[in-house]
Amino acid sequence: QWCYKLKFKPRRKQELTFVGECWVHDTTFAIRKIDMRVVDDANINFVEDLAVVKEYSRVENKQWMLEKEMLVVDFAARKDGLGFIGRKTTSYKDFTINQSLSDTIFAGTEKIKVLESSVALDDAFWRQARHDSLSDREKQIYHMVDTIKTLPAFKTYVDIITLFFTGHYEIGKIEIGPYFTTYSFNTVEGNRFRLGGRPGPKFSNRLRLEGYVAYGTKDEEFKYMGGFRYFLKTKPREAVGARYKNDVVQLGQSENAFQDDNILSSLFRRNPADKLTQLESYKVYYEKEWLSGYSHRLSFEHGILIPLGKLDYSYYNNNERTRVRNSINTSEISLFMRFAYREKFVEGKTGRISLGSDYPVTQVLYTAGMKGVLESDFSYHKIVGKVDDIVKVPPFGYTY
Repeated sequence: QWCYKLKFKPRRKQELTFVGECWVHDTTFAIRKIDMRVVDDANINFVEDLAVVKEYSRVENKQWMLEKEMLVVDFAARKDGLGFIGRKTTSYKDFTINQSLSDTIFAGTEKIKVLESSVALDDAFWRQARHDSLSDREKQIYHMVDTIKTLPAFKTYVDIITLFFTGHYEIGKIEIGPYFTTYSFNTVEGNRFRLGGRPGPKFSNRLRLEGYVAYGTKDEEFKYMGGFRYFLKTKPREAVGARYKNDVVQLGQSENAFQDDNILSSLFRRNPADKLTQLESYKVYYEKEWLSGYSHRLSFEHGILIPLGKLDYSYYNNNERTRVRNSINTSEISLFMRFAYREKFVEGKTGRISLGSDYPVTQVLYTAGMKGVLESDFSYHKIVGKVDDIVKVPPFGYTY
């Protein structure tokens, strides 16, 4: 493959351009290889240096395909040189040109499927499967990372960061937390102290347990919650679960608000929490993820609600106020549907975090109250629909 070698550089200083060289095929004029880096005087936030290398190969003497790609970025957060270097290398091989593919390959919503067994493969497999063998420098990096993980100082940093983001502190097979619910206060309970926990990932890969005990110094009552979630399958997810809860709650709270016993909600609330409810509830549910981003949950919940503080359950009929008895019983069955096309997740030890979707996210919840079931007082129907989307509006930004 005879090529012409071309060198390039910017015509003016301080432009966001590259300096480097490329090889151009003398017959098809395709790029055979390009090696470039950003100019020294380019002003890019937090980026000190950036280099790109791309290599292409001709497949079956017809098409040029990207064979290898390397990207190196030097990030510097401060002027004193503190930062890190990000390095990404991607290689491709075994190209197939102009052959039909089965429709089953494109079934589902996932662009890339990762087998669960892929994280348990040993070094011998990767030495054989890796396209390029590791360089001495790369081997040293692996060794350095393995060594850092054993340092006490590094473990302490990891524990602190994990505690801050997850709210739980791991002790053996148990995770204690969340820390921000340990203490709170309101006008009904007074000073509220809570201790909660759950088994960590070392306990079980399928069974999730959680629970807590709380105590108020003013009402001198214990509150508690306990529940489990068992995964019948993990990919796609299928699980059953149950929960029992006997606690003081705030009804009608916004889904964006802090939870009731969060210390921040106690400190920054503008109105006193004097209209609370004693809730004793039993809940069982079954959930199934049919494919990535598309799931259903069927649940049954029975609750007993008792007003606390200045709250009372009353209503007006013909301008006359009627007070409901001291408690309300409810029994309801709910069906929840959620669809997020090509949603991406980051899988953690005990759960996962959604990275969202480039498409609208649709949620529908239907609830039916069943009067007479377990002495339930009301029959009702409720449906809630929600659509979230982020629409990009270049060059101004985006709208939600």
